[in-house]
Amino acid sequence: MINIYFFYTKTNTLKGFKIKGHSHFFKKLGYKIKRYIFKKNFVHSKDYICSAVSAVSYMTVIGLADICKKKVSYKVNDTGFMECYLKGRPDKQSNIILKMLLKTLKKIDEKYPGHLIINMEEE
Repeated sequence: MINIYFFYTKTNTLKGFKIKGHSHFFKKLGYKIKRYIFKKNFVHSKDYICSAVSAVSYMTVIGLADICKKKVSYKVNDTGFMECYLKGRPDKQSNIILKMLLKTLKKIDEKYPGHLIINMEEE
């Protein structure tokens, strides 16, 4: 199960997110996950849900930090963990990007129910 937390301010502006866990999509369907090494340090897996969540999460961090030039604090590790927080006040641009992530994850959850839990927490 992938647990996703979105953090928002008292004015309902998104400030960051945290993602923990793995979906184990193919294990739940009764398949064993096979990993194939194509290049050194590159591992390919057939877990579409984890791949989709990772891709849109990285895209969000890049959008905030590199495209919109926002100061962010983020951490990522190989155990299915990523967190990203804005340093400073959220604004219209950052809120749009974080809302895009939220809406995309909700669409993934609609398509593949039971693999994501999306939580909203006020900070």
